Amino acid sequence: MFKSIFETIICGGPVMLPIIIVSIVVWMLIIEKYLYLRKKDIDYEEFFNDIFRLIKERNKKEAIKICEKFQDSVAEGVKRILENGSKGKERLQRIARQIFHEKYPELDEHLPTISTLAQISPLLGLLGTVGGMVSTFTTINLFGTGDPQSLAKGISQSLITTQSGLIVAIPALFLHNHLAKKVDFIINNLEKSITGLINLLSKEENE
Repeated sequence: MFKSIFETIICGGPVMLPIIIVSIVVWMLIIEKYLYLRKKDIDYEEFFNDIFRLIKERNKKEAIKICEKFQDSVAEGVKRILENGSKGKERLQRIARQIFHEKYPELDEHLPTISTLAQISPLLGLLGTVGGMVSTFTTINLFGTGDPQSLAKGISQSLITTQSGLIVAIPALFLHNHLAKKVDFIINNLEKSITGLINLLSKEENE
């Protein structure tokens, strides 16, 4: 099996090396991103449910203590919102914008790179295809069509590199879209929760 894979890589020509490198890097980034999103230190839904409950009970001190338990930019931002709850809605909205300014790059990290590598992979395959076809036509030009084995080598290179590029690109693009949707879902929920928190604090201060 490994011999067959190695022979296939050799037949694919020099373009197979960058395709393999792209494949390794993109899968490392996908796995790292997946583990990061799965193993967040904080469950935001549960976190905001506790914060809302304590605010309604007028127990802001306990809500701040919950925020202090987590080393997370959102929890730190919510703590700032709670501490500045009496300083006006506009001040709280500025703090909320700062939370997203800090959190979004963290959530979005690696996604642009994954997307770029997924798009580069089939282009590398296409480059290998062009190289294989150039090799084939060069052979025809030099020796005519009397040597099928020489012709098959160039055609084989073209097909292998195209196939390899697509094998890397298709799952990478699919998983990139899946991870991007997951990040968007988290961001949208954070926006709704923080907006709801600001409205609740404003309401509590006006009563």
